[in-house]
Amino acid sequence: MVEAIDQFIISDRRAYLQQLENERKSFKKKLKTLDASLQAKTDKKVKAKKNEYEKLKRVMSKSERRVFIEEYRIKLQDENAKQHK
Repeated sequence: MVEAIDQFIISDRRAYLQQLENERKSFKKKLKTLDASLQAKTDKKVKAKKNEYEKLKRVMSKSERRVFIEEYRIKLQDENAKQHK
């Protein structure tokens, strides 16, 4: 009788541990999907900003470019500072 109870407890623990393992795998998969999604969105934003920068750079004179580049660097630093807060 005691052995049957022990076997029941052991099988219950195994089932619980298996459930936890399945939840962990599911969470890991969701996290990986979210990471990929976030990376794709970030890549799109970076590409769009780079294209905007390249278009503007082609149109400007050298002195305008220097001013623009400096303003653009300051703008990016401000954006990065806001994101890291």
